[in-house]
Amino acid sequence: MKPAAAIIDWVGTGLREELDTCCGGSVATLLDHLLAPGHIDRMHARGNLGALLADAAALAEEPLIAEAYGRCTRRLADELTALLAQGQLAGEIAPGLDPAAGAWWLLSFIASHRFRGTALPEESRTELENGIARLTRRMLTGGAGPRPSGD
Repeated sequence: MKPAAAIIDWVGTGLREELDTCCGGSVATLLDHLLAPGHIDRMHARGNLGALLADAAALAEEPLIAEAYGRCTRRLADELTALLAQGQLAGEIAPGLDPAAGAWWLLSFIASHRFRGTALPEESRTELENGIARLTRRMLTGGAGPRPSGD
């Protein structure tokens, strides 16, 4: 299972690179990108980074995979925590938000995508996904930062 663990590490690196290069340093713009309609669908499409990470979660009973999955997820949470703290300093993220709790909330929202996709029919899932994304953005920003169009 060592190759599978290496793939998970590679996925984590790719996801962190996307966070680092996306949206020109504005945390609110990064959130808009991450929460945009269709973005999570694309990330979870077969063969994409999000799908590979979600598949790894399902295989986490293997010790090497569980270790790699935990390492990857914690690194993403740390990166998001730092970005949310940076956004607080810039006035884009709610000042009272615990950045670590916000990071794990965001990861939980993204990770539960497959659950919602399995449990709900497409027509109601899309509306629900958009509603949860708007709620997540408002919770993280407290209304600060630029607003996505249609919000």
